[in-house]
Amino acid sequence: MAHLGEELAFLKTQALSLRDLPVTLPNDYQPALEDIPKRVLPFPVALPPHNPKAPSSRVSPPTGISIVVKSTKPSLSFPLTVNSTDTIAQIKELLAKEHPRAPPANIQRLLLKGKVLSDNKLLKEYPIASSIATPTIITLMTKPGSTWTGEEKSATTAPVESAIVTTEPESFAQPSPTRLPPPAHARHARSLSGQADSMPLPSLTLSPTPSPEGTAAGGASEMKLDMDLNLLPDPPRGRTPKAEAFHQVITDPDFWTRLLEFLSKEFKTPEDATTAWEEFFLASKSHLTPHEIAKIRDVTGVVAMAGL
Repeated sequence: MAHLGEELAFLKTQALSLRDLPVTLPNDYQPALEDIPKRVLPFPVALPPHNPKAPSSRVSPPTGISIVVKSTKPSLSFPLTVNSTDTIAQIKELLAKEHPRAPPANIQRLLLKGKVLSDNKLLKEYPIASSIATPTIITLMTKPGSTWTGEEKSATTAPVESAIVTTEPESFAQPSPTRLPPPAHARHARSLSGQADSMPLPSLTLSPTPSPEGTAAGGASEMKLDMDLNLLPDPPRGRTPKAEAFHQVITDPDFWTRLLEFLSKEFKTPEDATTAWEEFFLASKSHLTPHEIAKIRDVTGVVAMAGL
């Protein structure tokens, strides 16, 4: 009997080890017909007879829910009747539409028990009481940076004074001074930036000089004031000789090869030398074209880091 127990334990151990081994089947494996599961054929099912007196299973339309939106600054209350399937964004628009003293919908923040209500969620997703006798209180706040005084919004009308045009009698009307066109050199003058100015040169208007008889010698006259704005020469076009020499050196791949060799001698590891070379190269990229950048990297053999 002792040997039988040991054999049973051995067989059990072998069975468990075989169970955990993966089964590998060839690609052209096909199970035997008796191993293929049988397909269950559908069969007709008799439907229950129609009972016209049975209660309808239609979903009843959503019922109205009374809520009160309150604000602390200023202290106002806005009662609303909404549906449980309304979104918070729709409730904000309804509040701004039905109550003239409510803030616009885009600056409203609605809170329920200190939790902000999300615009894209439905009202029924929050613990709102459906009882009309005890409406749910929702706190109203405005978004940071927005102003709301609680005053009633009204249509803005232009002041009456702006429509009144005051005219002076003809005997007291002053003749308007005649403006002369600016001289040709003033119209084509250039500013310090090298671009043509769109504004004409300023003019100087003098008050009329009284005559000895006490009458004005004439109306207001305009004195032309010649001003030369070409104080500085136009900026040079293209690169200066110094900038051209700098550009020739910075675009030369041999310069970057010599720089990499120098940094490799100064630093202990090639990674540190390459990092220092990249710092110099990134600082000079504003003076290089994409073609020149690719050529320098191809000659030096330094691969771009993170697509730089």
